[in-house]
Amino acid sequence: MVLDYSMMQWVLSIVVGVSLSRFINTLALIGRKKDQVKFDFLLISILFATTTQMIHLWFNSPGYFSNIEGIYIPYMLLFLTTLIYATAIESLLPNSSVLETDGTVDLREVYFRQKDLFYLAQFLIGVIILLLYIFYPQVKGMTFGLESKMVEIPILFILTIVFPVMLIISNNYYLHVFNMILISLAFIGQIFKYATTMK
Repeated sequence: MVLDYSMMQWVLSIVVGVSLSRFINTLALIGRKKDQVKFDFLLISILFATTTQMIHLWFNSPGYFSNIEGIYIPYMLLFLTTLIYATAIESLLPNSSVLETDGTVDLREVYFRQKDLFYLAQFLIGVIILLLYIFYPQVKGMTFGLESKMVEIPILFILTIVFPVMLIISNNYYLHVFNMILISLAFIGQIFKYATTMK
């Protein structure tokens, strides 16, 4: 089997396109039903952050995949990461049947009812990122970019493995908000890193 990016880009585009279509359709449906929807910052912000992370992975995929062409395990793990991102988004999106009911839809209740599969997906993404970082260092750009592995590995372990497990177990709203703040800070850090490298 020939593993090259020209083959993979079509599959990635389809996966990302379907997820974006579902995300946009859900936002449009929430907008049309705004009088019946009890808005919650947590659900919308986490959906937005996860979708942005998947788009970020898609835009940077030429660099990721070109370094590991022909190496089966990291190639499949990287592709699996995109599929899991799509699954995470799909698992947290409110069902259209829920949004089309006549009663009030509380997005906070929707979030806590559907969060477990989402954080299981985040846990799996964290495991894959750690495996790639430790065993396949040629896949660059998926971590924080710290110089010391002794510092980066514990941070990755806590943020991508320990936190998702805690969030599956706990329904504490403030813990989930704290997690969202960490995700936002990590995303801002990535933007800053790419902005400085492009100068």
